[in-house]
Amino acid sequence: MGTYFFSILLLIFLAGWSGCKQRQEQQTEAVTFVLSDTMMASVCIDTTIVRPVEGELRLRGTVAADRIWITADVPDSDVFRLKAGNPVEVTAAGYPDQVFKGRIGKVYNRQVRIRLSSEGMQLRPETPATVVFRYREDRQMPAIPSSAVIFDKGRSFVMVFRDKYNVHTREVQVSGSLNDVSYISKGLRPGDKVISRNQLVIYHALNSINSK
Repeated sequence: MGTYFFSILLLIFLAGWSGCKQRQEQQTEAVTFVLSDTMMASVCIDTTIVRPVEGELRLRGTVAADRIWITADVPDSDVFRLKAGNPVEVTAAGYPDQVFKGRIGKVYNRQVRIRLSSEGMQLRPETPATVVFRYREDRQMPAIPSSAVIFDKGRSFVMVFRDKYNVHTREVQVSGSLNDVSYISKGLRPGDKVISRNQLVIYHALNSINSK
């Protein structure tokens, strides 16, 4: 009789523990979103890829008297990136809608001389100018379209897509962005799919579910 009673109590305990564990697992499981066929047609899904990190330098300079050269200042930490012959783009005060082409002619300790193409001859001497130089770093990182990143209260998120029945929010760390590409230092792996269009509706819907 005692053994039978003890067995009944053990079964009740195990059943209660199992139910409690199941509730805990359900609470820690990420809340997902199901996409309707209409929403599937309106979103854009991109795959995380690994690519070389690209950067950009913006240097302040001045058009020389001969209108052929621009002299610009360069921070000490970035001089090593510049090489004679590298192509650059130039914008100048008074010419807001024009981009002039040029190439690096000479690199000094803290300055660089830019030789403008023939179209730059229309610039006036002493005109303030901005020289834009783009380069590739010697490292690679996971990259996604910048449009996929959601900024909310000082944090960055993406909507990860597995299939139409499984879409969830994931926090990421953005190392930098350039030319509509964001480089992700934490939160995504190569091959992860993210939604890069109309994802805000899904993001806010999931936040509403989580807040209840």
